[in-house]
Amino acid sequence: PDDPWGTSAVELAMEANWMNNHPDALVCRGIFEQGNGARDLTIAGSQEKTNVATFDWLGYYAALFNLERKANEIVAETEGRYSCSAQNALYLSSDIPKEEKPTVLWARHFSGTGW
Repeated sequence: PDDPWGTSAVELAMEANWMNNHPDALVCRGIFEQGNGARDLTIAGSQEKTNVATFDWLGYYAALFNLERKANEIVAETEGRYSCSAQNALYLSSDIPKEEKPTVLWARHFSGTGW
């Protein structure tokens, strides 16, 4: 039967054949994609609730290339800049009464089952 997310039986068979021909390959999949087993890596960075949590995904990818040390450096620098920006925003808005502060919505609309 076909995958409920729209992948046809033919596509699944082609993928299984490719995986058999590439035994060392890993496959990155989204959280809703049907996998074929132990060689699947779930990618879910878009599901994180905060920017800082998203930074941790760099370490996930870095581990695949033995670059954890470099990833840790980049994450530390990025977190430092993010924290500085957050502190600056807090300082600059500290004298504005709460009822006068604007509410901001940052969103993305999509339809269908895919990204």
